[in-house]
Formats: sequence, C-alpha cells, structure tokens
Amino acid sequence: MDTQVDIDNITIDGNTISSTDTNGNIVLTPHGTGIVDINGGGVDIDGGAIDGVTLGTNSAVTELQVDNININGNAITSTDSNGNIALTPAGTGEVDISKVDIADGEIDGTVIGANSAAAGTFAALQGTTVTASTNLTLASGATVTAILDEDDFSSDSATALATQQSIKAYITNNISSVTPTSTTTFTNKSLTAPVLTGSSSSAGSIIFKEDTDNGTNAVTLIGAADTADVTVTLPAVTGTIITTGNLTDFDVNSIAALSDPIANNDEILIHDTSGSVRKKATFTQIQTNLTSAGFSKDDPTALAIALG
Repeated sequence: MDTQVDIDNITIDGNTISSTDTNGNIVLTPHGTGIVDINGGGVDIDGGAIDGVTLGTNSAVTELQVDNININGNAITSTDSNGNIALTPAGTGEVDISKVDIADGEIDGTVIGANSAAAGTFAALQGTTVTASTNLTLASGATVTAILDEDDFSSDSATALATQQSIKAYITNNISSVTPTSTTTFTNKSLTAPVLTGSSSSAGSIIFKEDTDNGTNAVTLIGAADTADVTVTLPAVTGTIITTGNLTDFDVNSIAALSDPIANNDEILIHDTSGSVRKKATFTQIQTNLTSAGFSKDDPTALAIALG
C-alpha cells in the first residue's frame, strides 16, 4: 500500500495534502454549481487562526456564528440565554453609530447621562415627567437650576423660575404696598378707594391733563392744609360745574341770561360782604326782605322818573 502520492505539484501523504511548489497555493475548485463540501469535525486552519482572509469576496457569507454571537443578514443576535451584546471601544475610542432606532423609537427605563452629562438635540419630549438632574441651559440667558413655589419670592434667585401660583400669590399679597418711584401712567384703569398721601413738604394732589392741547394745561386738585378733613361733594344731578379762577371771585359773566320769568321758588346766590361768604335765597324771600325794608311791588300804572 502506497503511503504517499505525488501528482504534479501536489503531494498526498496520509491525511496531509501539500504543495511541492515554492509558495504554491492549493486550489479546490468545484464544477458549475457544485461546492467544496467539508464534513466531519469542521475546519481547523493554522490551529484556529485565519489571517489575511476576506470572507465573502466573491459571494456573500449569509450567516456567521462566532462564540455566542450570530450574524445573519442585517441581524446581530446573542445565542446565550439572556445574554447581553457589548460594544466596547478601546481607550478614547467610541462606538460611532450614524443612526439608531431602538424598539421602533422607544427607549424605556433608561437614564440618559447617569454617569456623565449627556448633550443632545431632542426633536420632541413626550410623556409625564422630564427630569434634569443638575440644570437646564437654553440657547441664551441664565442657566435654570430650579422651579420654585415661593409665595414671597424669599430666595431672590437669579437662576430659578417661579410657578404660576406663586406669581399670582405674590402680586395679590403685595399689590397694596406697591409704591411707584417714578411717574406711572394708568390707561383705562379703575382705582378702588385710592388714598393720595403727600410728603412732609407737600400735600397730596391729583393732576388732570387737558387733552385738546396735548396736555399742556392741567387741573390740579390739592389736599387742603386744614386741621380737619374737607369733603367736596358733587351734586347728584346731570349737568356741568364750571369755575373760572378762584371761587371767591365768582365770574357772573360766564352765566347765561335768564330767558324765563323768575318763579317764587327760584334761588338766587347772594354774596354776604360782611362775612365774605355766599348764601342763597328764593325769590319769595327776597320779596319779603324788600317789603320789610319799605319797598313795594312794582305798580304797572306808576310812572318812574330817574332823577340825578
């Protein structure tokens, strides 16, 4: 029985097929659609090492099993029960994945930035709670470190936001003590029971600007320098109260002439020179006073002659 066969540059010796050609390759080429089928215990190349070999150069390798990792088509799976798949770069290297879709876009039960801060852009945040463990920084402005619910704004923080309720409570509790330090304009606002208090050197006052000349002229109401309260009550009737200058210098020329006869209950203003006050009297009272002074009612048949 021959133990060795030499065919051209191929030597078959026992279980070994070798090439006698220096640096010669050994090529196993099937015909047509045939394949090189190696059965048995598998293939051991150089003690399990495959160096400088490209798998799938001419046709794709459809499935690859490496230890507990199976690569089949576009799927990489673990054959180990409940086994993890770890992608671990060396040193400062990183796992660079251009696009990720986890569970059709869902990431559940995962803390982003648990060990080190995570920087990223999120198109939308949905769910019940969004938690920032340290702070929140936007494109510009202060870094937000908290959202406080303080009705008195006691912390006076430059990096904390306030809740809607605390803002409303602060305004409600402090609106009565707000004191403008400069000119404040209120447009179409209602002031309920306002109290104007003057300083030690000036009385409280209200200024009404005239709008027909862009506010050049004004009417000023000044608190009286009296030891008792002074009340100004307007009449509860429809009409216009007109004053010209000082009330002590009442301008009768601004009053329209009477067009109807004077009735007995009509009132006439009388200036009391002895007391420097004004009084009023009905036409009947004036007639009575004139009669007491010796005057009689006009006689339409009498002739009046002006002497002197």
